[in-house]
Amino acid sequence: MSLALRKIVRALLNQAGWELHRYRPASDPWALVLDQIRQHRIDVVLDVGANVGQFASELRGKGYRGRIVSFEPLSSAHATLLRNAENDPTWTVAPRGAIGSSNGEVMINVSQNSVSSSVLPISAALAQSAPEASYVRSEATPLKTLDRAVEGLVEPTSRAFLKIDTQGFEYEVLNGAGETLKRTAVICVETSLVPLYSGQPLWRSIVERLEGDGWVLWDMRHAFSDPTTGQLLQADLVFSRTISGA
Repeated sequence: MSLALRKIVRALLNQAGWELHRYRPASDPWALVLDQIRQHRIDVVLDVGANVGQFASELRGKGYRGRIVSFEPLSSAHATLLRNAENDPTWTVAPRGAIGSSNGEVMINVSQNSVSSSVLPISAALAQSAPEASYVRSEATPLKTLDRAVEGLVEPTSRAFLKIDTQGFEYEVLNGAGETLKRTAVICVETSLVPLYSGQPLWRSIVERLEGDGWVLWDMRHAFSDPTTGQLLQADLVFSRTISGA
């Protein structure tokens, strides 16, 4: 394709709201995830806060064929998650429940868009930037630590990739995952740069906590921005064990 033709095509795509660029694996977040999985010889992905299985489905689409274990507290989302995983023999859906720092039961607030649902109250900042995140009801759900939740689902010798997307409850997930983290090589955790849920620790707290435990911040990815101002509100942080310790 000539330079002039490329410019015409790019201009037409821009006008339609699209952008044309050369594919570079180094800038593809999913390619980086798969690379981390290969480097660390990971054999199971722990999908905490799975919703209906978007993360797991994306991994499958990118070529990952290893084990996935998904955890989801919402009854409606969990039912859909079970249907989405039913024909995949290496994708396990754990019994419905939230993951946190203790075992028992907890009330979870259900948002209009489902994916913003949280144990924590929503903040004014999130309600303003994403009105569809507003809560419409609440429901009780079992609560388990990740250490308890993986019992019988993950082999003690497994090497895990841990993804945490629990809408402000991420620090609590880490607090209940002491034993699981010992056999985890990569963590991908959603963090907030501003308070989106009442009482949630922000990204600095997550970074300081994991770096203090010997994890290396490997990558930072855009997750959610205010659609009006463009301000970055959430970012996915990827932490890795050093390869020498793999």
